[in-house]
This record gives sequence, structure tokens and C-alpha cells, in this order.
Amino acid sequence: MTETNGKENEQIEQIGSEVTPSNIQPKTVELSGSQIHQAKDHNVVIENDESRNSQPKVHDAEDYAYFQVGEIDPNTGKVAKVVIMSDPCYIVYLDPTYELEWSTTGDYEVRNKSYSALYGETLNVVARLDAMSEVVNLSVAQKKVFRVLLGMALVAMLGKEKPHVIRDAQRNAEAYLLDRMKEKTRGWYLSAAFIVAAIALVLSGTLWGFRGYFSPRIGVNTFDILAATGIGSIGALISIIVRSNKMVVNLESGKVIYSFEGAMRVVVGMLGALLAALMIKANLILGAINTLGNSNAVMLAICIAAGASEQITPSLVKKVESIVAADDHIPESNDAADHKPKAE
Repeated sequence: MTETNGKENEQIEQIGSEVTPSNIQPKTVELSGSQIHQAKDHNVVIENDESRNSQPKVHDAEDYAYFQVGEIDPNTGKVAKVVIMSDPCYIVYLDPTYELEWSTTGDYEVRNKSYSALYGETLNVVARLDAMSEVVNLSVAQKKVFRVLLGMALVAMLGKEKPHVIRDAQRNAEAYLLDRMKEKTRGWYLSAAFIVAAIALVLSGTLWGFRGYFSPRIGVNTFDILAATGIGSIGALISIIVRSNKMVVNLESGKVIYSFEGAMRVVVGMLGALLAALMIKANLILGAINTLGNSNAVMLAICIAAGASEQITPSLVKKVESIVAADDHIPESNDAADHKPKAE
């Protein structure tokens, strides 16, 4: 050891003997390179601005093989929140807002000779599905799952997998998004239908609860017909729930269209029930039930079926048409016969 180093060690020992816990004051100092090495040799932890305010590391743009969560993609400037695939030539990941990002190295085409034949198709599918997902308004968890599935299509394309593998990945992402779209549109459709049906049932229930007041004032037949019309909304709801899985999904139509369609489906069911009740009371169909002791119960059951069926109401309309159009139900008046021109 040199003489200079010996003197430095003596000075360190003297300083150490003079320092006590009570007179230690924190102090920030700037150390030279040699002092930093000496501090490391004495196991001193040095805190600088970079350690106090740690920033994400910028990864090497020429090799993504060891790209990790929390690193910055030098090509996009985005921090990786979820790494879907890291390859020496490319990286596919989600940023902190779960947006899908991907990058390739400068020599990607050199190493892989060319991009996949489905390069353009895959990018079009990814862009289309990504835009559609914004309309669906996915939750954070759903967005993460969907973007990972979408990223797998990019991984298959950048990895130059076989065409059927790439298209399978595209279909997986599209199927997941389509399911979420169905959930959204069904919610709009069913919500509107339930609201209209609830209003109709509340009115019918109120009418029935105060039947002693309303029936004498509006007449028994009118009372029964109005009650049966409201009950027809139950049949409409049954039809809507059963067939909601077969809905044609098109989010571009928007919430207003689906809500209006759901409400109108209940209204149409109630109109079918109204028509059935009128024809029963007029003895045009099933007139025999008017003579039964439980005629109201039978009529309500028929009205529920009329509200649920898409075939009963059209058949009732045709029945009315046939009755009106039949010559034997529309006798010709004598005045009309007198005014007919006589044949020469």
C-alpha cells in the first residue's frame, strides 16, 4: 500500500472516532469516480437522483428477445404493461392503458426474408376489431383479455405461422368480441322490453285490484279486454327471452334502435292479445269459452299465447279478413241493387 493510501486510512479512522449518533447530519455530496469506488469497497450505499426517481429502462431496439414488463419500447416510446410475446426480431405488448402495441427490429425482414403473406389481412382485421371494441365499451378486465387475444393474431403473423393458425387467432379474438357485443345489445333490448312490460303489468294489476270500481263504470267486457291486453306483455317477454340468443348483432345501429325494437316487440305482443280478446268477446273465435265458469282464465291464457306467438296474431288478422270479405257476411242492400244498371 502506498504512503498516500496509508494517510487516507488514518484520516478515516480519526473521523470515525469523532462521529457519534447525536451529531450525524444528513448531507448530500457529489463524489468523484475514485471516491465512488472507495465507497463501494466500504459497502456504502450511494443514493443519487436516478435511484430516487427510477425511470423505466429503454430497451435495445435491435434485439427484443429479453424485453420485460416495465421497459420502454424505443420504437413507440410506450412502457410495456403486459408482454404478449418477445422475440429477437419483434415484440407484441400492451401499454399501461391496455392498448395493443407492436414493433419489429430494423433487420426483421433480413432475418425472416419477408413478412407473412397474411401481413395486410391481419393488420386489417386487428384494426377493424380494435375499432369495434371501442363501441362495446369493454371493462378493464375484458379489454385486457380481448387485446391479448388480438395480440396473439399479430404474434402468429409476425412469427410467420401457417395461414390457418393466423386465421384461427383472428377468429378467437373476433368470437370473444362478438360475445361481448351480444351481451351489450341484449342488455339494451331486454331492458327496454322489461320496462314496457312492467308498466303494462302495473297498469293491469292496478285495474284488476280496483275492479270493483272500474268494472261497473267501463263495462265488464271492456274491463276484461283491457286486463287481457296488459297480460299479453307476459307472452311478449317470454318470446323475447327465448329468442334473444338469436339476435343479429350490429352495434352500429346503436342503443336507441335496440331499445326501440325491444319496446315495440312488447307493444306488438299486447296488440296481438288485444285482438284475441276482442275476437273472443265477439264470438268470432272460441266463442264457447264465454259460457264457461272460468272463461276469464281461459281468455288470459290465450292472450298470453297470442303475445308470445308470431303466428297467432297474423292468423287472427287473416281470420278477420276472411270474415269481412265473405259475401255471406256482407248482405247486399236493396238500394244498391236498385241502382245497378240494367242490361240492355
